[in-house]
Amino acid sequence: MQTASCHINKVLILLALLLVTVSYSLTVRVGIYNNSPLVYLENGKPRGLYIEVIERVASREGWQIEYIFDTWSNLITALKSGQIDVLTAIAYSQERAELFDYNSEKVLLNWGVVCVKDEAQVENTFDLDGKDIAVIPNDIYYEGFRNLCESFGVNVSYVFVDDYFSALKAVQEEEVFAGVVSKNYALINCFEYHIKLTQIMFSPVALKFAFPKGAELNTVLIPAIDRYLAELKSHDDSYEALINKYFGYPRMKTAFPKWLFALLIATFAALGAFFIWTHTLRVAVNVKTKELQNLLSITERQKKELNKSYQRADLYLNRFTKISDLLGDLISVSSNEKSFSESIINALKFLLPGMDIYCVAFGCFERGFALVYDRDTLREIPMGKHDFPAIKEGLYRDSEVPNEITALLKTKPSEAYIAPIVDKEVNNCYLLVATADKNQRRLTKEEISILRTTVGITKIFAKMTRHERSTREFHRKLIMTLLKILEYHEPCTKGHSQRVADYSVRIAKRLGLSDETVEKIYWSALMHDIGKVAVPKEILNKKQRLSEEDYEKIKQHPVVASELLERYAGLTEYAKIIRHHHERWDGKGYPDGLKGEEIPQESRIMAVADAFDAMTSDRPYRKALSVEAAKDQLIRGSKTQFDDRLVRIMISIIEEDLQAEGFSSG
Repeated sequence: MQTASCHINKVLILLALLLVTVSYSLTVRVGIYNNSPLVYLENGKPRGLYIEVIERVASREGWQIEYIFDTWSNLITALKSGQIDVLTAIAYSQERAELFDYNSEKVLLNWGVVCVKDEAQVENTFDLDGKDIAVIPNDIYYEGFRNLCESFGVNVSYVFVDDYFSALKAVQEEEVFAGVVSKNYALINCFEYHIKLTQIMFSPVALKFAFPKGAELNTVLIPAIDRYLAELKSHDDSYEALINKYFGYPRMKTAFPKWLFALLIATFAALGAFFIWTHTLRVAVNVKTKELQNLLSITERQKKELNKSYQRADLYLNRFTKISDLLGDLISVSSNEKSFSESIINALKFLLPGMDIYCVAFGCFERGFALVYDRDTLREIPMGKHDFPAIKEGLYRDSEVPNEITALLKTKPSEAYIAPIVDKEVNNCYLLVATADKNQRRLTKEEISILRTTVGITKIFAKMTRHERSTREFHRKLIMTLLKILEYHEPCTKGHSQRVADYSVRIAKRLGLSDETVEKIYWSALMHDIGKVAVPKEILNKKQRLSEEDYEKIKQHPVVASELLERYAGLTEYAKIIRHHHERWDGKGYPDGLKGEEIPQESRIMAVADAFDAMTSDRPYRKALSVEAAKDQLIRGSKTQFDDRLVRIMISIIEEDLQAEGFSSG
């Protein structure tokens, strides 16, 4: 018996040693970047708040840490591909949570801030209009700042840098006007660069650890980190000591607007005057009310009826305003069915507050969706090809309610107003359902009237959507036909227009232009050479050097293109862009000799893209230049033929393409 017990003990000891060996053999690859004081390198060694946290956890769990230092963008890519196991100091967002796994416990909160030089005067976002702003690609604060600028219609130019250090350095050396960085980094480092924080702050987020999505190692790493952080936070003194160790802020210089003092004084004065006025008015109203009550002998019942009349009038006015807003949405959301469906739901929530469920579904028979408002929750449901019921518009009660509606709502309403709106010409179907189940009450005549009005508005939207799509389809077919004609007329340029369009779109997106402007640039670039159909085929395909007379004929092609589009196709905006894509920055271009900012930005973008693709393509009179030679030509033409800023963006795009193909520019 003692021998057996001895063997069992030996086995248990061996298993324990094996577990210890496995635990200590775990190597965790941790991604770090320059973001003091959260994470940074000091004399080649990792330092910072997150480094101390991960090393404390590693010490407790017996992990080996392998640090990988790189730029933020490269680390995001490495995390997606699983080349690192943990990324430190990363902000949580719903979009990122679809790409990565996060631990639960946050380390601390942070938000984005705009920093400028001490002498710069910036009081609000509008003061940044037309300025160059340093940002970090894939940074959550860059996304938040871009959305902020777009919402206020502020146009800025983005200069991409590797990290927050480079952003503040660029501001200090006046390479840019301002930089977008995290609040924590700015508070610690702004004093060193003679830079101040503005009052433009945005995107509050929780900072955590991130892990490759679904990685098997996450089941070990995430619980261990969360356990340590939860334990640390349960001891307030320990947590505060750790935070204060890295956030001993220097004196912070912030931009406090001078007008705020005057505004505060004026506000207090206005409040005092308002109080005196309202008190006097209240006394006068009370006196007049008593006089009226004595003169007219208004009974309590009459007063209640009068109040009800006021409330009803106010309700009707609000309903009229809401329906007017809904009609306005017909123009503002155009063919965006999902946005319009949300407008319908929000309008019904306001107009019919007693209803329990509102449902508006839009989509076509091949690809559909439903937006359902159900007990204060808005949810989206995929709709298949046969999900839209073939029923008539009307009021359905109890057993009359179709089974398809019950299946869609996942409940059996006692009463429902149903209105399917089918547009067979474009194979679209719109379905509106409204029920009132609270306290088992029935829909009133007034509510049914409101629903019918909403259905009428929806039908108008359906017709507008059909008209817009048919117009866009007509323009698309027209453009593609013109391109086919041009390729037949000048075979050597086949594919040229598409490549110019692709380059132009990439430049436009780097500038942060709106989706509408990017789309306009794309179609303009596709059509930029259609005016060449008016140039004799012999000249376009001539292998010898062009004569002065031949060149003058070719110089007319942007004019011909703009006149064709403006007069016969109704594409005035596109015509203007195409007309000026051969203008030069120094004013020596054609057809109108515009210079500098006089040239539309869209045309300047297209000029750079067109020149690069033309130089790197074969022509009847010459062979294609190498990419390096074409780059040199662009650089030489900067500030004379081309916009210097757009040339820099184009060069960066070319470099990216070369790297993607496995080449370098050196």
